[in-house]
Amino acid sequence: MKITASIFVIMFTISCAFSQDKMIVDKPGGFPFYDGYTKEITSFNQLPSEIKTNTLSLLKKFLGDFNSNTHFIYGQMVNLKRHFDPKDSSKVNPAIPKYELEFIFTDPSIGVKSYPIEVRLNENGRPLKVTWPTEGYTYKSKFLPRDSILKVALGLAIENNFNQKNYEVDFTYDESKQKFFWIFLFPIEHNNNFRRYDSVEINWADLKDFEISQITKTTVQ
Repeated sequence: MKITASIFVIMFTISCAFSQDKMIVDKPGGFPFYDGYTKEITSFNQLPSEIKTNTLSLLKKFLGDFNSNTHFIYGQMVNLKRHFDPKDSSKVNPAIPKYELEFIFTDPSIGVKSYPIEVRLNENGRPLKVTWPTEGYTYKSKFLPRDSILKVALGLAIENNFNQKNYEVDFTYDESKQKFFWIFLFPIEHNNNFRRYDSVEINWADLKDFEISQITKTTVQ
């Protein structure tokens, strides 16, 4: 029995070490399309001084110590007067930004190769959207070690008899909860139309904040 238990511990440790390679944040960027009513922004210095000041202040507030790990990639300035019909105020959407900016955050020490941060501002430079939690994720120690998260996820998978073969790992920013989550997908059933998984979702900053569910992904033909 002791030999069996020892083998299990060794295999579990090897699995965690090997599988952590899956826990790399490498997200592509991208913007919504505003019917061509935009002006391209290729340099941060193209922005008005007030917009630059507000944006830098916003990033410092949200990212804290991580602010220095970001750099501007691209932006667009929306011509709101042309985008909306001036004769029909019912079509005006206050969520449409004047300035749509994208920054890339990188920190290999916590497993982030590339994470795009989208910043939307109105005409006055007030934020409409930032794809980073509003508070709490401003220093490195807040981000739990990935191997700790992985061990919890695999432990929950074992407890619930999930299929651990060929499991997948994803990372997401939950805008409604204002948190970062690692998502572990354990295959249940795959066919030509869909893929179904047992899912374990764990907050990157709190091992006790997790959710177990089942999800279905439609297969794109």
